[in-house]
Amino acid sequence: VLGYPNIVAMSSENRCQEGLSLKQETYIEVIGEMERRHGHAHVTELARELGVSKPSVVQMLRRLTEAGVVRKTGEITLTEEGRRTVQELGDRQALLQDFMITDLGMDRKIASEEACRMEHIVSPTFIRSLRHFRKGLDEHGK
Repeated sequence: VLGYPNIVAMSSENRCQEGLSLKQETYIEVIGEMERRHGHAHVTELARELGVSKPSVVQMLRRLTEAGVVRKTGEITLTEEGRRTVQELGDRQALLQDFMITDLGMDRKIASEEACRMEHIVSPTFIRSLRHFRKGLDEHGK
């Protein structure tokens, strides 16, 4: 597994900022990673990577297609909206992880794990505030 949250234990009711659930965001992150490596994803690969059944993957792909973030035409790929969401999640994770390592002095591995979870639940307001806070630290040489 690529280090994503335990998708089996997630409630589909856990909602994130974009109206997608934590589980849905995790799926599109994994699809994005597979797309970067191989150009697309397949149901079998997703099931194996996420530790879920193939029928569960098919059901989720239907939802993600309806949400406009995934395209399934034999091969599974992200739409532009899906890619944008994955990019935003990655940017959030990088900001959070760097803050925890640089400003809080946390261990890199722990910070990475924490940032991976937090990226899905922090609000855009929190992210803007954290960026502003860190910019202030940089300007004051800290």
